[in-house]
Amino acid sequence: MSAGLLASFLDCLESLPPRGTGNVHAVVANKEVAVSPVSPSPSVGETEKDQQNQGCLTCLTCLTENQPEPEQKQDVTPASPKVDAEPSEHNLINEWRSAIAAVRSDRPEIEKLKTASLRFLASPDATAAVENGWDAVSLFGMHEGTAPKERIDCWGLVLFLAWGVHGCTVETVDQKVCALRTRSGAVQTLRRNRANFDEAIPWWKHPGITNAIDGDSNE
Repeated sequence: MSAGLLASFLDCLESLPPRGTGNVHAVVANKEVAVSPVSPSPSVGETEKDQQNQGCLTCLTCLTENQPEPEQKQDVTPASPKVDAEPSEHNLINEWRSAIAAVRSDRPEIEKLKTASLRFLASPDATAAVENGWDAVSLFGMHEGTAPKERIDCWGLVLFLAWGVHGCTVETVDQKVCALRTRSGAVQTLRRNRANFDEAIPWWKHPGITNAIDGDSNE
């Protein structure tokens, strides 16, 4: 480059407006040349800072707008299967039925007592009696001694049905008495609690139930 041309170029540079004020025209070697303003280049530190800020903004946007809401766990407790509870009176009746059915005897009076007892337990009278407080002794009691058929004062309700001479049937049962109708149509009452029941036991628990039972009914 010649000295004259270099001097003209330097003069042109000095006459340029400040940076960023738009396009300017310079005359270099008697020729008009368009010179575009140069934007300031960001420093390395500013570029990294902008990228970090942009990254943080993008991350926050994802967390607040694009992140799916967590599903709420429902506390579902499996339902227990329904079990129809058997009433306590039915459990008691079943227990008596099992004990009576297990008795084995070749004596006709015991078989008659067994049949009458099972028939009574299969009737609505048994449920009514248990609901009104009749227990094993007041229903099936007999004297625990050696002559239970003679001790009518210790007989339970079913023994009157099995061994009684009047052929009684149950009319009604309540908490205090049972009304019995005889074969002739008369009505007799039998109290649930009697004084000598402390000497009675359920007939299937009598120690001599498979042996001869002395005495006879004087009802």
